[in-house]
Amino acid sequence: MRYVYSVIRFVPDPGRGEFINIGAIAGTDAIRDWDIRNVDNLRRARSIDDRGVLRGVISQMDQVARTIDAFVSVDGMLFPPPDAPVVNEDWLLQMSQESRNLLQFSPPIPVLANSAQEALDLIFDELLLDPERRRFRFKKKQTALGAVAQAYTREGLDRFVHQRAHIKGGRHSELLDFVVANGRVVQLTQCYSFQIPNSVDLLESIKALAWTLHAIREGGGLAVVGDVERPIPQDVDVEIVYVQPENQDRQQTDVLNEARSAFEKVDARAVPYEQANEVVGKAHELLAHQA
Repeated sequence: MRYVYSVIRFVPDPGRGEFINIGAIAGTDAIRDWDIRNVDNLRRARSIDDRGVLRGVISQMDQVARTIDAFVSVDGMLFPPPDAPVVNEDWLLQMSQESRNLLQFSPPIPVLANSAQEALDLIFDELLLDPERRRFRFKKKQTALGAVAQAYTREGLDRFVHQRAHIKGGRHSELLDFVVANGRVVQLTQCYSFQIPNSVDLLESIKALAWTLHAIREGGGLAVVGDVERPIPQDVDVEIVYVQPENQDRQQTDVLNEARSAFEKVDARAVPYEQANEVVGKAHELLAHQA
C-alpha cells in the first residue's frame, strides 16, 4: 500500500544549515493509518546543540506526536468531537512547507508498506542512525486493514466498498471498517489486532459490535454510507479479519478465543489477515450473484 513519510530534522542554526535526523512520520489517507517515531539516542543531536535549543525542539516534536495520538484515539469513535485534530497528507505537506526553523519536516515522499509501523521501520533502516531504537513489539489493526483494503482494490471492487460506514441494528449502532454494497449491503468486514496491550477495551469493542450484529440477524439493519441509508439483510455476510496473538501469548490467545465465541453466536466468520483474499473473494462472488 502507498504511504508517505517525512523525516524530522533538528536544525540548531538554520543559517548554518547543519542538521540531524531525529525522527520520522509516516501514514496514509487510504486507511487513516498514521504514526510517528523518534530516535532513542539523541547523542548526535546534542553534539551539535551549541545553543542549547534541543530541549525546546523535543517539546515541539512531542506536540506533533500528541496531535497524531489524538487523531488515532478518536478515529474509531462513532461520534468524534468537533474539535478533533485532522491528520492527513495535506497536513504533513503543510508542515513541511512551513517548517523553516529549529524543527523541520522533509517534503512527503511515497513509500510502499503494509502499515505505518512497517514504513517507519524501513525509513529508520535507511535514513536514521539509531542503534538503540526499539522496534514495536506488536502489530496494530492497521496491518489487517491494509491487507483487506489492498485485496478489495486488486479485485476491482473499489466502487462497491465503503470505509468507515455506520451500521445500525435495532437500538444499536457501530462504526464499521468496510461495508460492501451495490444498492443492498452484501458484506460487512471489521478488523482487529489481538496483539494490542489493552485487551479490556478490545473485548468491550467486540461485544458492542456483537450486540449490533445480533440485532441485524434478528431483524435486519441499515448502513449509512454518506447521506444514503442502505438496507442490511439478516443473512448478510459478516467477516472479521484479525492479527493473531504474538507467539501464542496466553492472555492474547484467551481474548481471541472469547472473541471467536462472540463472533460464532452472530454467524460471523473470523480469519487471520493473511486470508484477506478469501474475504474479498466472497464479496466478489456475492456481488456477481446480485447482478
